[in-house]
Amino acid sequence: MRPSFCLPLAPPSGAILLPHLALVALLIAAALVGTTRTEGAEPNLVESTGGLLAARSVEPFAETVTLVGGSRLTGRAVATESGQLIWELTTGERLRIPLESVSEVTASQVPPVPAPPVVPEVVPIDGTPPASVKAGTAPVTTPDPITNPNDDWTRYVPLYSTTANLIDGFSETAALWTKRIQLGGQFISGNVDLDQVDFVSEVERSTPNLTRQIDIGGQWSRARSKLTANRWWLNSNFDKPIHDKWITFVTTKNEYNEITFLNYRGTVSTGLGYRFLNEEKKRLIVRFGPAYTLEMFTKEPFQRESPDVFGEIEMRWPIFDRTSFEQRMRVQPSILNYELVRVFSNTGLVIDLDDKDRWKLRLGLRYEYNSEPSLGRQPEDFYTTLNLV
Repeated sequence: MRPSFCLPLAPPSGAILLPHLALVALLIAAALVGTTRTEGAEPNLVESTGGLLAARSVEPFAETVTLVGGSRLTGRAVATESGQLIWELTTGERLRIPLESVSEVTASQVPPVPAPPVVPEVVPIDGTPPASVKAGTAPVTTPDPITNPNDDWTRYVPLYSTTANLIDGFSETAALWTKRIQLGGQFISGNVDLDQVDFVSEVERSTPNLTRQIDIGGQWSRARSKLTANRWWLNSNFDKPIHDKWITFVTTKNEYNEITFLNYRGTVSTGLGYRFLNEEKKRLIVRFGPAYTLEMFTKEPFQRESPDVFGEIEMRWPIFDRTSFEQRMRVQPSILNYELVRVFSNTGLVIDLDDKDRWKLRLGLRYEYNSEPSLGRQPEDFYTTLNLV
């Protein structure tokens, strides 16, 4: 845009004629410079005209990566190396995503939202009307987001953009980490008084150098005002490849079970493992190593420590087009007491409810065996669950 000039109507006196002519010459020269750009050439981000700087915004370039499971992340691709895509989120955090987990990467132009111009009016102390009022034009005011629904109201909310970026970054990180959330329960009142709640959250993040798994869950139930189940657990497992399909692992198991008088059972183990299969739909992994277990009860034996042998098998296998079988079982016989054996098994049938691999129905069976339980408790426990995943 060429600048417009406004000269006084009355001819200047001879004493100030030369400064006026010099000012006119400078303004004409600035206008000529502003119009002599090469046709078709893009202007710089900051242009100078008559000593004034006008900033030109650049349209941001957004990319979206779609993962195999259907999750989407917004940001940009930085590079690929060692079979991984280095992806930078909108928050600036960089992630390493295995290429086999990437479905597609798309790009799109996102035009910026132009901010409405705001021209401040300076009112002299003596009460003289502003220049815009003198010229017969209305002063420019800030648009009201209530009376003007087309205005971008988010500009008026303090810290809105910062909060939105934090939420987007958290959502993208959660999409990468969260593998499964299971919810189930029933509430019956009348001839049968029963309340039951089941919750399981499985978190998994895999890279070529490390696989991290965290399992959090619990079960609570009450029948006719009598507590029938109150158990919660937190398990973690870390697998690191060392050669071909061989891995080394570190795992921890933590559990609380009020019905069996168990205040705490903790197991830590490390050793070697082997990945027979480690695919998206098929998995067969075994782990073996020494372990240490600490148990604390409200009744006898009150507290027990035992060095154990740790053995675990993890399996996932499709059996029909929309149904898969999964199993995770571990056995922990004590090294010093051959009569002390613990067995934990979690078996499930998972049925796909949609074509996007998001909603599932899981029918589960959990089995626990402790050859030397607390005083007055049975050695075996069975739990059945039906959860929406």
